[in-house]
Amino acid sequence: MRSKQRTVSLEVTRHIWRNWKTSREKPALTFLELKHLAQHVNQRCLNADVDPREIDLFSLLDSTLNYYENLNYLDMYLKQLGIGNGEIEELGTEKLRQKHMALNARYKKLKQRIKNLKSQNKRLRAKLKKNGRVQKREPLKKKQN
Repeated sequence: MRSKQRTVSLEVTRHIWRNWKTSREKPALTFLELKHLAQHVNQRCLNADVDPREIDLFSLLDSTLNYYENLNYLDMYLKQLGIGNGEIEELGTEKLRQKHMALNARYKKLKQRIKNLKSQNKRLRAKLKKNGRVQKREPLKKKQN
């Protein structure tokens, strides 16, 4: 399925690019940008279980607009058709929330570990001081520019 998706977007990209190149105006998009827009539409359609060939990219894309303007227009068009990425965004938000919670838990563990190491270091220094083995160290000097 993945190779078919790439083939469809590549066919569409080549067709549109050939037509734009034969026109008198120089396209504002590069071939790679055009290819990425086609892949974007394909991916969104496949995520919504819609056949990407039903979308007429040739009529939707404008050669005078830049990549971001075309992308914005395509996203608005797809949302009107009900091919939004709301589920994907929600899934992404949930994954981010889980990752944040995991990192927060790890941070708390590390903070507790540092606290334990500091108290252990303090006890060892006190023990060494009691035995007369503590040597005073000079603080590190800062480098001057």
